[in-house]
Amino acid sequence: PAAAAAKKGAAGKAPPKKDDKKPAAGKGGKKEEVEEVREPTELEKEMLRAVNVEKAVGRYRLTVIRNVGLNLLKDARTMAKCLYANLDDYIYYNNKCEMDALNELAIILKTSIEKEEKIQKEVQFNYVNVQISHEHLNFLTPPPVLLPAKEISVEGRFKLSQLYSIMRQFEAILDVGQNRIDQRSLLQLLARKLKGGLGSDELPMRWSKRSFADFQALVKNMDPEESGFIDYKDLITYFCLLDCKLPTQKEIELYTATLTANAVEENFIAREDFLSVPAWFDRYTESKQFSGSHHFDRSLLIKNFIFDVNCSRELDVLNIEEYIRRITMANYLEVLNLPKEKNAGRTYDDVLFFSKA
Repeated sequence: PAAAAAKKGAAGKAPPKKDDKKPAAGKGGKKEEVEEVREPTELEKEMLRAVNVEKAVGRYRLTVIRNVGLNLLKDARTMAKCLYANLDDYIYYNNKCEMDALNELAIILKTSIEKEEKIQKEVQFNYVNVQISHEHLNFLTPPPVLLPAKEISVEGRFKLSQLYSIMRQFEAILDVGQNRIDQRSLLQLLARKLKGGLGSDELPMRWSKRSFADFQALVKNMDPEESGFIDYKDLITYFCLLDCKLPTQKEIELYTATLTANAVEENFIAREDFLSVPAWFDRYTESKQFSGSHHFDRSLLIKNFIFDVNCSRELDVLNIEEYIRRITMANYLEVLNLPKEKNAGRTYDDVLFFSKA
């Protein structure tokens, strides 16, 4: 029975496989333990899934932070570029404004130097602008320089320069020693001026409308005795008083009395006394003044001219009686038979060119 059992045991054991090796002994002859692989539990699986979710959330958050950071950097870079561009424009504009202001200041100084004028108003350089201060003056404004006295021409009367010019022309045709002008010579002189066109430097502008017949009437009226000659002093005196009204009886009496009271000798008056006596024609011989010019005392100059025409050249005195007879036109009004009641409104021009026709 023992032998039968041994055979049976031998037959019951399987032969060993080639891969079945015995574990190697470790140091000290100890054997290493083999970890036993086992299936994770549900809790472990749940924890693993939670860890993976947290990792994904962490990666997402890092991605978001990175993207936000990049966007912020891009925005900061864009703003920095814009800022530097604006700073560049500002520097260029500031530099240009300063240069323009300096050029403007240079122009002001250059103009003042070229004109040789002082700069009265304070020039202020205000960073990028030149300002002229009207509140601060470097010096007070000097009074304006008055222009030379000048006569304003009036349509119906001679200018003083015209009177001197016509007097020289009359002296050229004057009958020497007789103080008279040949009627024909005077008419020819006036006709030449009328034919050639009357200018402001020749005769009064109103005379440009006169005809040859009007000048014939003038020559005829100035020769009441029909002698063929015209009194030179009478004609020049009336040209001086052309637009003046004839004096009334009261005005001529007062004027005569004042002249007589200032006479140096009986019936004679000196130049200074004559000029100081007020006359009725002063208000008619006045001249308007140019603004910014010296006073042109035409009334005084006309008086001086009348004195030169009517005075005695040797003694430089004027015969009052002869002068009064001349300015009242006594010899001419009687011959012309003009109504005396209308004399107050008439001018010397009206009498000179009076025509009965």
